[in-house]
Amino acid sequence: MGVTLLDRIFRRNRVMTPASLVAAPDDSASDDSMTEQCPVHGASSPWTPQRLAQAEALWGDGFLWPGGADEIKRLTAPFGLSAAHTVLMVGVGPGGPARTIAADLGVWVAGFEADPALVEIAARRLQRSGKALAKRATVSAWNPETPAFPVAAYHHALALDVLGGKRRDAILAALVKSVKPGGQVMVVQSIDPAGQDAAEIPSMMDLLGCDLRVVENETARHARLALHGWKVVVRKLRGSRPAPTEAAALVAEAEYWLRRIRRIREGRLALMRWVALVP
Repeated sequence: MGVTLLDRIFRRNRVMTPASLVAAPDDSASDDSMTEQCPVHGASSPWTPQRLAQAEALWGDGFLWPGGADEIKRLTAPFGLSAAHTVLMVGVGPGGPARTIAADLGVWVAGFEADPALVEIAARRLQRSGKALAKRATVSAWNPETPAFPVAAYHHALALDVLGGKRRDAILAALVKSVKPGGQVMVVQSIDPAGQDAAEIPSMMDLLGCDLRVVENETARHARLALHGWKVVVRKLRGSRPAPTEAAALVAEAEYWLRRIRRIREGRLALMRWVALVP
């Protein structure tokens, strides 16, 4: 039923969209993680204004991932955050995760994003949110090829699907080094269940001296949240006729999520969460 809903979006909008604006689904495309959607520093951004608007219509202002603000609050709840805490967040997109935690809990959040276009958008929005919030939440650019964060500067760290590249060992080391002793590092990552990631990521944490406390498969929840977001969009679309550019962005995003959910159901993609204490 869930994929049928997405299929309905695809068929309905393709009729209204010039074929030249829409790329056909390609199961071999390597677009299964947020990391792959957001290029390394210096590359052109895939987040056009139309695509960003479509993603935020699905997941909420400042979010590119299912669940939006509620999901980021759920993920950070185990940190026991208060206004006295500092948190490093890597992979914050246009700033929604950092802004939400800072605004709701008064936490000091240092957000980092690899896509320069999204960094600029996040910074602009934070400035518009007022001086108090702009002081508590920042979003800066980082380069996954040469990861570096302030050492022992934060109580906790959260990495949102940023370990998909070749330098994941260096990224994870930089994350761990950024956290004060006794703090927690949480990694949320898309992986191939048949690959080595499920074993290698916790092994890397162990080599860094971390005490792994949580290993959780978030795949079913992730798919459920994605399908719910599309169901809401379907309801809003009833009786409407999007403009061609909006329809093209809708189709492209639907194709991406169709592929992602298909791979989840075929057992070729999983979303994992690891939480470890830093020595």
